[in-house]
Amino acid sequence: MKAVLKQAVIIGSLSALFGLLVNTPLLIRYAKGEFREGFEPWPEATDIVSVTLEEAEDHFANDRNAVFIDSRSPEQFASGHILGARNLPVQAADGDKKLWLDRWRIGPQTTLIVYCSGGQCLDSLKLSLWLRQQGFREARLFRGGWMEWSRAGLPAEVGRDEK
Repeated sequence: MKAVLKQAVIIGSLSALFGLLVNTPLLIRYAKGEFREGFEPWPEATDIVSVTLEEAEDHFANDRNAVFIDSRSPEQFASGHILGARNLPVQAADGDKKLWLDRWRIGPQTTLIVYCSGGQCLDSLKLSLWLRQQGFREARLFRGGWMEWSRAGLPAEVGRDEK
């Protein structure tokens, strides 16, 4: 009986260790606070218009004035993004974001399709809210983000944004 109990403890310990190792990336993201807000309602986001993959693809193909804005970090952007997208990291200082928008000559009437990684990522929602506060009434949220776009095999590229 003692041997069986000892084996059960060893198997349980190894299982727990393996589970921690496999889920380390998720645990790190959770520790950074990435998922906490995903379960909270965002009452100030009720006027944000969301677009589906099909609608985002339609803007990409048919709306020459639409600008895709990637809210992820420059490193994530460089590893792959929607073809022609601009990188406006949500973590950047407000003054820098305003400078980039001015340099790109993006006016408040421009249709902006804002995205991040997709899934539980909230960077695009945060940036959409900030853009709305700056007067960009046509800022739209593509919740599926880079994950959905790339999975669908739609036009993409790698490299940094030349600001």
